[in-house]
Amino acid sequence: MTDTNTYVHVDADTREVRIVRGEADKVGAIIGHLDAIYLTPGSYAADQAAGFPALGEATDNLLSTLEVRHVSDWSPVGQGLYAVVVETVPVPTAG
Repeated sequence: MTDTNTYVHVDADTREVRIVRGEADKVGAIIGHLDAIYLTPGSYAADQAAGFPALGEATDNLLSTLEVRHVSDWSPVGQGLYAVVVETVPVPTAG
């Protein structure tokens, strides 16, 4: 069965927010960058516990401006978070 969900992934170090549409989309498209939110920028291990909730909240704020809402909880993956999302209006992406 092919995965047709749309996901958002936010990288904790680069703060890039990507939208990934379905299983065939291996990289996703950058839809935004978040401002620095960590107490120690670039310190993933030290700030993971405190940073992930703030990272999810900052991403939610960005997504709301793009009319995107997450329909799953934020889950840690690698050095970031991901969630299944629904686009009310398709988010424009380059390429």
